[in-house]
Amino acid sequence: MTWILPFIDPAPLAAWGLPNRLYEPERLLEHVKRIIAPGGTLFVVNQGEVEYDIQHGLFRALDMSATPLGKIESAISPFKRDRYCWRWTAPA
Repeated sequence: MTWILPFIDPAPLAAWGLPNRLYEPERLLEHVKRIIAPGGTLFVVNQGEVEYDIQHGLFRALDMSATPLGKIESAISPFKRDRYCWRWTAPA
């Protein structure tokens, strides 16, 4: 599964005009954790260091040993804010 730029910081959620009741990043990640098949892989892409740190905290809170894959570079167009990728594999 690939999850690109999830709303894990309330500021972007508000900037998009979405209601605060939709801000449930831990619950959503917990749901994703449950639905990935054993041995399946989740890739998450976050925008900026703040979201990278928030994502790391969410993985830790849910006891998910995710591997940081580092900064993503774009060959097409540079990102305005750095993008970072994580990989988590569901236990078999």
